[in-house]
Amino acid sequence: MNKYATTAAVALVGLVALVLTVALWPIDVVTRTPATVVNLTASTASRPVINLTGPVSYDSAGQMLLPGMAQTPVEGRVTLVEAIFHDLHPNDEVLLRSDVYQPTDTAAGVAQRQQAELVQMETAATVAALRQLEDDRGPGYGPALVQEYALVESVSTGGPADGKLAVGDRLLRIGDQPVTTVAQAIETVRTNNSVGTNLPVTV
Repeated sequence: MNKYATTAAVALVGLVALVLTVALWPIDVVTRTPATVVNLTASTASRPVINLTGPVSYDSAGQMLLPGMAQTPVEGRVTLVEAIFHDLHPNDEVLLRSDVYQPTDTAAGVAQRQQAELVQMETAATVAALRQLEDDRGPGYGPALVQEYALVESVSTGGPADGKLAVGDRLLRIGDQPVTTVAQAIETVRTNNSVGTNLPVTV
């Protein structure tokens, strides 16, 4: 093998190493992939996903489907190859990491927040079912089944509300918007969720 062939072989090895390094280098993105779909009218472990107490309810063959989502965990990293693969998949999303996680987020804090979001969705579905029962029975028939307040159900450790809000606090105002329902609270936070936004909360 002459010196030109040796040089070409070395250059090829270097090029392959460079390509692999770039392809496997983690980048600041998060991927989301469709996951398990939950039927809110079904039962899990012999317990309804939504459990109504008080009013009479009936079994139904209907379904209320809540799509699940698998997301890159806060401690996980996505390589360039993985990001390209998910970007090419029509049902997947590739998002900037800063749009999903805060720099101070921890695995425990994110898990706590996600659990709180699940509880919020279950509560919202329960409220919707109770309101439908109210509509079905007509006005003037018994007391209201729904009295809705926006209450703090959990506070993420290390999050911006840690030490400022407590479980059980009733939200009265977020920013300059009065809050009387959970939906109003969620929408107000969602429309003011830019990184670094200071959002005063009155309880």
